[in-house]
Amino acid sequence: MTRVMSVGTPGVGIRLTEAARTEAPIRLPAEARPMDRIGRARKRFGSAIERVGFALRYRLADLTYAVGVAVPRRTVAGRYWSYEPTNAHGDDAGLAALSGLPDDATVIDIGGHAGEYAVPLAVDTDRRVVSFEPNARSADRLRRTAERTGVGDRVEVRRLGIGSDDGERSVYRSTYPTLSSFDREAARR
Repeated sequence: MTRVMSVGTPGVGIRLTEAARTEAPIRLPAEARPMDRIGRARKRFGSAIERVGFALRYRLADLTYAVGVAVPRRTVAGRYWSYEPTNAHGDDAGLAALSGLPDDATVIDIGGHAGEYAVPLAVDTDRRVVSFEPNARSADRLRRTAERTGVGDRVEVRRLGIGSDDGERSVYRSTYPTLSSFDREAARR
């Protein structure tokens, strides 16, 4: 019987038999080679900085909503008032494409979050936007943003999720609100 041993990192899929280990040296693919100490430390440090940055950004958003501080944002679809601390979709190509819709179109926004698409698309047009957002906190933020911008009468917020089948499901709220999901593991990213 041949003994089999796994080599490399999980998911790489390299397996050697006892005979293969003794006959010839094996060159592991780059993705299976261990990172050097500095590389691992740099990766951990970068991940920690990123987590801290996101945490600060979302805490700042919580504060701006609590205090009621909205600032004007310019996007490719129009200007609007936002409580969000960054202008993540200011020059978004998808938003630019949607802004070319007729001024009297009805736009369906699935996963509306805080209204970064829905609200600018309704500004200075007769468009009606129906935004689906299952997360209660995000749906409230979207409503507030639409009202503050003056398009609350044309942005309809439905606190529902869209999926492939009817039914009720739990919504798992992520530490990072844009990652909330019906899938518990996806919300933990």
